[in-house]
Amino acid sequence: MAQIKITLTKSPISRIPAQRKTVVALGLGKMGSSTIKEDTAAVRAMAASISHLVTVTEVVAAEVSKAVKKTVNQKVEVSVKPTSANKVAEIKDYLDAQGISYDSSAKKADLLALVKE
Repeated sequence: MAQIKITLTKSPISRIPAQRKTVVALGLGKMGSSTIKEDTAAVRAMAASISHLVTVTEVVAAEVSKAVKKTVNQKVEVSVKPTSANKVAEIKDYLDAQGISYDSSAKKADLLALVKE
């Protein structure tokens, strides 16, 4: 099915609550944020109801595959062993990728000890 890209170009501040809720329901937050949705009648109607706040463009398949490749590439970087320079979240991502269990409240030093094992 075809897809459309909806971009928030104007602020929903001082708009009626129904329009602000439509912006949130479409998955738009900050100014300039975009989302890709299936091109259905319901989504088109939502976008039309706030057409003064958004721009709608058709998405070609190449743009969707680029977005997928970016997320795949971000997950691949987890295979590098973390050091003390890494953040706790990065160390936890590494441990999750390796299938190593840990206590969610563990300190950074404890997590690094698990990495070296």
